[in-house]
Amino acid sequence: MPGADADLVTQYRKITSNPDFDMNIAKELALHRGPYWPIVADKLSEWYAPLMMILQSITETLPLMMIGMAMKKNGFITGKWARADYIKWIKKLVPAGLLLSAVLAAGLIAVDHDVINSLAVFLVWNSIPRLMLTIGYVALFVLLIDRLSGGAFISRVEAAGQAAFTNYLGTSIVMTSLFYGYGLGLYGNISRIGLWPFVFGAWIVMLLWSKPWLARFRYGPLEYVWRSLARGKLQKMVR
Repeated sequence: MPGADADLVTQYRKITSNPDFDMNIAKELALHRGPYWPIVADKLSEWYAPLMMILQSITETLPLMMIGMAMKKNGFITGKWARADYIKWIKKLVPAGLLLSAVLAAGLIAVDHDVINSLAVFLVWNSIPRLMLTIGYVALFVLLIDRLSGGAFISRVEAAGQAAFTNYLGTSIVMTSLFYGYGLGLYGNISRIGLWPFVFGAWIVMLLWSKPWLARFRYGPLEYVWRSLARGKLQKMVR
C-alpha cells in the first residue's frame, strides 16, 4: 500500500515469497480444475499441513475443549440451567460478538482482504468474538432443542449426528466431485453467495437419508467399518 512502513513491506514480501506460503491463485485454479492424480499428489506433498494446523490452533482448541468440559460438568450444554440464565448469556454474548465480527469484516473489506490482515484476523483478532458467539450460540441452540425436542426435525438432526463420519466423508467426496476438474470443474467459478445452495443442499441430503437408514441399520456405513475395526470383529449391522 502507498505510504506503508518500509519494515512492514519487507516483512510482507518475506512472508509471501516463502514457498510454504504460495498464494498463486492461477496455479491453484489450474491444479484443482485439472485431473485427479495431480490433486492427490499435491495433497500428499502437504502431509505436514494438519500438524501445522494443530500447532497453530492449539492455543484456541485446547481452551475450547476445557471450556466445553466445564460447561458439560456444570450442566450448561446439557440443558440443566434455568431458561432465564440462557437468555441472559445470549443477550450478553451474541450481539457483542456479531458487532465485533462485523467490525473485523468491514476492516478486511476496506483493505481488499489483504493477505497479512486476513491472517491476523483469522488467527488472532477474531478469537474473542468467535468464542463469544460459540458460547452464545450454544445457549441459543439449547433453548431451541428444548423447545423442539421430540419433533421430526430434531430427530433427523440426531440421526445425522449419529452418522457423522459417513456424512463428513460423503459430503467431501460429493463436493470435490462437483468442484474439482475430474468432476464438474466448478472450482473458482462460483461466487460466495452462489455457494449457499450447495451448503443447504448438503444439509438437506444429510437430514433426508440419515434417519431412514438408521431406522433399519444400527450404524452408518463408515461408522460400521470403524466400529468393526476398533472392536476387532464384525458388528451386528441390521436392527
